[in-house]
Amino acid sequence: MEVQEDASSLLHNSYKTGKCSDVTIMNGDEEYRVHKLVLSASIPYFDKMFSTGLSESTSEVIKLDHPPIIFDLIIEWAYCSKILITEENAAELFHLADYMNIPKLTALCLDFLWNKSSDSPFIDVGHWINKIATEEVHDIIDRYICSNFWDIVNTETFLDYGVDTLDYIISLDDLHIDNEIQVFDAIIRWIQKDVERRSHLPKLLKKINWVDINGVQFMNRVDKLSWIMQDSTRPIIVAAVELSFFKSLKQIQINDVHSGPRNKSDIFHYAVYRKNDSSIEVHHFNEKYESINLSENLSLPEAKFGESHITQHSMDSDVVIRIDWRNKTYRLFNGSGSYSLLFGRLFQFSKENKRVYFWKGDRIIEFARLSENNTSSITAINGGLCVSIIAEPKVSNNCIFTSQLTIATCNPGNTLNRFRVLEIHKIVTKEPIKCLKVQPFMTCW
Repeated sequence: MEVQEDASSLLHNSYKTGKCSDVTIMNGDEEYRVHKLVLSASIPYFDKMFSTGLSESTSEVIKLDHPPIIFDLIIEWAYCSKILITEENAAELFHLADYMNIPKLTALCLDFLWNKSSDSPFIDVGHWINKIATEEVHDIIDRYICSNFWDIVNTETFLDYGVDTLDYIISLDDLHIDNEIQVFDAIIRWIQKDVERRSHLPKLLKKINWVDINGVQFMNRVDKLSWIMQDSTRPIIVAAVELSFFKSLKQIQINDVHSGPRNKSDIFHYAVYRKNDSSIEVHHFNEKYESINLSENLSLPEAKFGESHITQHSMDSDVVIRIDWRNKTYRLFNGSGSYSLLFGRLFQFSKENKRVYFWKGDRIIEFARLSENNTSSITAINGGLCVSIIAEPKVSNNCIFTSQLTIATCNPGNTLNRFRVLEIHKIVTKEPIKCLKVQPFMTCW
């Protein structure tokens, strides 16, 4: 029989008692009697401090100045104690773990922030840009913004961003957009939230790549914005007109206006074929035709924060495929409940007791409440989700079933007004509607 002592409990006890400690850390007014060997083994920051001839390597007392509660967690982590990552401490813990070069802990903090810091499917990119400011994280957030630009600028959260955050977003060079006019539309949507924001318009307009804009399309929008030709923006608008029509500046001389064009995003086109129950073939058509055979992996997990080799794609309104391009495996999501891709991520929805729920990571979150036990389905639209609801049908004497179809947008972050009805239709059928299937659609509202 093999037995083993619990090393984590031994380490934790040695920390709590301070027995055989060989260095004292003073973090502000807090004293920690710790062991160089333990800290060096678990935290590269201390390993470098104790082993490279720095003055701290021979000092009996080391003075630091970090947030006390967060530093407590770092020391507990070093001694293999369980620590609790919460919405309140995750960002600060990430920064200190990153500063002390603890990759596993930084990854856990980022995954928490990505999946559990809010009850919305949307990642608050403004928070990440301004609060989680490391180069590696910015690269990942930049990719997220570029891939989901049009959805992001159509959220309600986008309207609350500061001008510097908006400037950062529209300055990214690889935005996945169909037309540069979408950048102009995003700016105008943000400006119209508050009349005082009009003072920022000259700065923001200069970030548009005007040669990529159709002049007629641009003028049609300007004609509807009587306030846009203010003194500070008039020269930029005139330059924009010249660039959008003639693709160069000859008559108008103005500094700092982007002429463009914007970089084209690196997107590949593909076709997916299901060969049998356990094999899928992918054809993609970039510079050359290539066929890739994928095998099924029923337990293929969601990509962790920053992983780009696992992607997800809609195959139907309620069927999503997850592909691991590195290991050439896939997993299909269909069947019970409803699956939807929103902001490039997979969410599963279900209905129970007149409520619609969705899963974010391993958490189930109430999405919406229904007034009746109706047939409903979920699909993604610009910047949010759409709920299609079929009310229980009324039966006439000649066995005709009359139902009401309600299409509404839903914002799970708005607890006061989650639903906004877009359309209501009357549907007459010879059989009751038992299943509702929807396709993603584009709408302007």
